Amino acid sequence: MSRRIRSGAFAFALASGCFAAFGLACARDDAAGNPLLASASRAERSRGRDLAAGFRALLAIRGAALGEEVALPRADYANARLAGSIASPRLTETSGLATSRRRDDVLWAINDSGQAPRVHAVGLDGADLGFATIEGVDAVDWEDLASFELDGRSYLLIADTGDNLSWHEQSVLLVVEEPELTGATLAAGATGKPAWRIPFHFEDGPRDCEAVAVDTEHMRVLLIAKRTEPPGLYELPLRPNNDSIPAGAIAPDLVARRIGDVPGIPPPTRSDVAASRWLGRYFAMPTAFDLSADGRSAVVLTYREAYLYERVADEDWAATLGRPPQRIELPAMAQAEGIAFARDGRTIFVTSEGGNPPLYRLGRLGDRADSLSRRRERSRSLR
Repeated sequence: MSRRIRSGAFAFALASGCFAAFGLACARDDAAGNPLLASASRAERSRGRDLAAGFRALLAIRGAALGEEVALPRADYANARLAGSIASPRLTETSGLATSRRRDDVLWAINDSGQAPRVHAVGLDGADLGFATIEGVDAVDWEDLASFELDGRSYLLIADTGDNLSWHEQSVLLVVEEPELTGATLAAGATGKPAWRIPFHFEDGPRDCEAVAVDTEHMRVLLIAKRTEPPGLYELPLRPNNDSIPAGAIAPDLVARRIGDVPGIPPPTRSDVAASRWLGRYFAMPTAFDLSADGRSAVVLTYREAYLYERVADEDWAATLGRPPQRIELPAMAQAEGIAFARDGRTIFVTSEGGNPPLYRLGRLGDRADSLSRRRERSRSLR
């Protein structure tokens, strides 16, 4: 969620107040799948949603309802260690983070809305390794980034899915082949083009979505809505019709189908609001999402902390994400919006918006370096 959008949301919401009564009815109909709306044309539903969006804007800026403290088991991770700071002066609103599938020493990052359509190469210490401009696209509101391998190729999926006011009739996923670094950095002027695009809309109305991951085992993309309570879980085909898609092709407009919820994320509490005022109400909203390369673990980031979900056998991710998670405590960050598993499926990297934001690294307990780090931390706390 960009700073410009947040400030504009307040003014827009006030201007939309006259639509609130009708918007409430439309929003409820939208969510409940009202048969009158279901039988209406897309254009007719769009007109209703334009009014409903005025009310949703009011809901969006108020944040989530407060709840009680929830006791969750702590995930088997060492405390976050500062790996460095994001050095690129062009990464001022980092909203997505992904691990390279080509190299163990590279991460990829994107900016939030209003920035140039670029993917940025980042070292594991935050070093600026250059960027590639994605040609032929606009960065409307890029919110998450995922990496995956398919048919022997490495890809990045860019989620242009931000919608702070739940207003957009359509969002899009952009799949680009992962740029290749020449030596230690990207060549100056590096470019890329979408391998394919997935335009879509959510089946139950516009949704703000900042948490997207790729499930290659089932050839689908998983999306977690940010502002529904609980967060809704949706799916889209990774390769529509599972056919070979020509380079740069645009798939037909698809429907993101809701397959479940992510109810285990604790709600914001009065303590959160006392510590951070109105921002505390946003603390439980999902801002990033990733699946480990081995398909065994998922991690969901919020503004407060992260949550680990471990898959049992071959169960569907909807079942995994429907259970209570394990808590991963994080240092306070201005606006945590990027998280990614390393290629080993165990190490996690986390970063935030802002100029030169911190890049944190978390390792599983039992991994030698992180076990030593945790022992040192415990020793210092006992002194």
